[in-house]
Amino acid sequence: MPEPEFQPGQQIEDYIIERRLDRGGMGELYLARDKVLKRKVIIKVLLPPYSQRQEYRVQFLREAKIQANLDNTHVVQVFRAFMYRDFPCLVMQHVQGTDLEKIVKKAKSIREKRKEKGALSVERAVHIFLQVLEGVGFAHKYNIVHGDIKPSNILLDQQGRVKIVDFGLSFMLASGKKI
Repeated sequence: MPEPEFQPGQQIEDYIIERRLDRGGMGELYLARDKVLKRKVIIKVLLPPYSQRQEYRVQFLREAKIQANLDNTHVVQVFRAFMYRDFPCLVMQHVQGTDLEKIVKKAKSIREKRKEKGALSVERAVHIFLQVLEGVGFAHKYNIVHGDIKPSNILLDQQGRVKIVDFGLSFMLASGKKI
């Protein structure tokens, strides 16, 4: 099956594609503009062969439901899920910033030039870590385990606020609270 060919300027549902941001092993991320609400969003698209297999479609929708119901400052919001042709899509909050992996690499390079130890200052690392704990702790209150916490799944906005993304590998523990 061919892949979706989202092009800049193309309208998908109520969204105008601006550009492709990233491609992972299972999907692509696009920056888009919500025509109705006049805001930027991220559209995550599940790609073949995963988009053709029922178990991956179910997992993708489960990720949407989990993330859409985790109303916390430190978890990226999912606004909507839909099918475009045969491709499952999630519409998510756009976070203007970058992921922790890129921040650490850049900071490490700068600090090495200054002959300082560590990639981040202790104060900044603790500030980020506490926010991650708050977001993960909130999910744990509902017995949801993220399953893939890593620097590339931790975004920091321009004000330094943490937003956790990609609950695709998350799971609910038995006897959990309903979300």
